[in-house]
Amino acid sequence: MRRLFTGAAVLLLLGATAATAQDGDAFHQATASVGGHYTSGQDEVGRVGEYVRAQDVENILPDAQVAVTGGDRTTLYDILMLYRDRDTQKFGFDLDTGNLVSVSTSFSSFSHNLDHDLLANINAREAVWNTTVNDYRPGGKMAFHEDLDPLGRYAIRYRRFGADVEGKLPFLAEGAVYGRYTDQRRQGWKQVNTIDHCAFCHVSGNRKQVDEVTQTWRAGARGRVAGVAWNYEFGATDWTDRTTAPQRRWDAAMHPVFGNIGPTGGNTAVATPSDFGTEFSSRVLYDDVTLPYARGADSEKRDHALRAKVDVTPEHALRGAWTHATTRNTLTRVEGQTDAWAASWAGRLDRRTRATARLMGYQVKVDDVLVDLPPWRDGRAGGGQDFDWTRISAANREVLQADVTVARKLGKGGSLTAGWRHQVIDRDAMAISQVTYVPQGDATVADLRVPSTAYGRETTLDRFELSLAKRLGLKGRASVRYAYTNVDLPYLNPTALCEQGLEGASHNLDGNSLVWYFQRERYGNGTNQPSRTHRADARASYQLSSRASLSGSLNLTFDENDDLNVYHYWRTVIAPAANFWVAPDDRVMLAGGWTWQRVESNAVLCPPIFDG
Repeated sequence: MRRLFTGAAVLLLLGATAATAQDGDAFHQATASVGGHYTSGQDEVGRVGEYVRAQDVENILPDAQVAVTGGDRTTLYDILMLYRDRDTQKFGFDLDTGNLVSVSTSFSSFSHNLDHDLLANINAREAVWNTTVNDYRPGGKMAFHEDLDPLGRYAIRYRRFGADVEGKLPFLAEGAVYGRYTDQRRQGWKQVNTIDHCAFCHVSGNRKQVDEVTQTWRAGARGRVAGVAWNYEFGATDWTDRTTAPQRRWDAAMHPVFGNIGPTGGNTAVATPSDFGTEFSSRVLYDDVTLPYARGADSEKRDHALRAKVDVTPEHALRGAWTHATTRNTLTRVEGQTDAWAASWAGRLDRRTRATARLMGYQVKVDDVLVDLPPWRDGRAGGGQDFDWTRISAANREVLQADVTVARKLGKGGSLTAGWRHQVIDRDAMAISQVTYVPQGDATVADLRVPSTAYGRETTLDRFELSLAKRLGLKGRASVRYAYTNVDLPYLNPTALCEQGLEGASHNLDGNSLVWYFQRERYGNGTNQPSRTHRADARASYQLSSRASLSGSLNLTFDENDDLNVYHYWRTVIAPAANFWVAPDDRVMLAGGWTWQRVESNAVLCPPIFDG
């Protein structure tokens, strides 16, 4: 059971007061309120009260707010102070001197209660056929969990300070220079998970301190020259983890069934039950060692942005934008680069018709990373193979997109809008799809491998949308919308779903007569991305009077992908809703609503478990 109850009481309210300066144009006004509140919670407060501080009814927390505003003909200022508890606060100060300088500063903080994952779902053991009892019995594959902080409660306090300054340039049309600074901090404790031994068969949960700082500086200038409005901005962001990475002891590796039995340095050509101990330990990455985990990687980002707009005629406008950004992981020294551009046109085709067209593209490139792995079965017979490989970032891609929208006004308050989008995503660093796999009986690994030409790297999307809006008399409005999306080669994870056992362990690596981890091949393509999508929604509202209104909506979605090799993915969503509000007088308003949603889907899941 998880319950949350919130109550509040206003104890004192000070009405607005105003004082007028001698010239009769200046004013100063202040309001203040003082009250109290409490929130009670049971069991996992992180589930039902993520952003509240739970306490007993007897411990009412304060709730105070002060707002001050004022100014004269050329200057305006605002001051805001809000205090609810030691974690929830807000302060702000704004000053605008008209044609000279404007300043805005703010501070806010709140607490975010985090959930505690008990990891209870990670507890499984494979059932294999036992010829002795002619029945299934627990086998070698297994997975289990260990929560090292079972009573832990986790929360993060978030604090943000920001300051904006802008100065006008009187010698330049619409000219100004500006600067912004933000400092964001996250402090507290959270749950982290680690993997013992060599795979996800032994998952451990523990607590980790959080102390993160994000600092952002931005500076820019804008103006208008020869009818072209422009804006240039430079930004720098640094993220720092100020905690020391926790340490974790990786135990000495033991076979989950045969333990640590076997000769110390057995080098038999064929493994026997008495050899499983050393055979197992020769294939793990971490064995009897203490290493850091959950370490935050300090990073930095630098970016440039340039935007421009020109009104060709009163009815036609052109816009353009360009950005360039670089990111760098200061721990691993891996760098990434993003370049993006966009151009658009908007104009009126006739008295009732407007159209927009946009063309945009971007490219992402991240450094390759060498994954250094120890030789397989190092020191064992048939071992010594080097499995080092180069990881090419999944973020690498080139994207080109075109959009066209045409909107036409209809008689008696109606409008018809049609749109088309064409998008091409070229993931030039990785394969995203594969041809259908057909098992071939006593197959070898070579039989299962698909030539590289069978992989697709480019996703093409086309979306067509049509919407109709209509005014129903003077008090009602209604609209309907339908969109169809067709995707050629949506993102799939090739050969990452479902295992196919190979008869007789008929394959081996070069120079290796012992086969342990490689007697199974994954052959299923897995995805939750549809190749076709139908979406429709209808909305209507009616103003019963100046003090009452009704509204309703219906959303329908159908997604499917029947291009997979082991299953047919589909998802259907039906979501109706109704809302109303009524205000008997100026001091009272009642509102209510009802929503309902039904989601049906079909997919297949084949989770692999570490084979010990």
